[in-house]
Amino acid sequence: PFHPERLDRWLNTEWPGIIRIKGFVWLASDMDHVFVVDMAGPQREMGMEGTWYAAVPPEEVPDDPIIKEALAEGAFGDRRQAITVIGVPDAVERELRNLRQCLLSRTELDRGPRGWRQLDDPIARRFAASEVEASEAAASAATSSDAARAEEPTEV
Repeated sequence: PFHPERLDRWLNTEWPGIIRIKGFVWLASDMDHVFVVDMAGPQREMGMEGTWYAAVPPEEVPDDPIIKEALAEGAFGDRRQAITVIGVPDAVERELRNLRQCLLSRTELDRGPRGWRQLDDPIARRFAASEVEASEAAASAATSSDAARAEEPTEV
């Protein structure tokens, strides 16, 4: 899995010669969620796409041979990285090397999932802040809507 701090630093650097990066990633600090990286030109986005099947109760996993095979592949089930990097060949090689540097080291891997949860995770903090903002915006919109309805004249 990716170290969340190192991946965050990489996501916030310039990538000269790169045209497009897209794919899904596994953050060591989050054993449950699939994250998606999407970059095209100046646009950069990272989002939470869903849940790894390995994190779902077995009775909720679809009865699909491809999913079952992915879950059986290793100790961490279907969690993995799948990133496509498109650009000038030298730039692609450079960014693939930089991405490999974002993966956990052998020492970090040895700490296991319990230790990984302790990693500083600026990506999770941003998502948590976004969720709070969205929740507050929804609550504010609901309050405004309720207030507007209270001000509307009622027919008698």
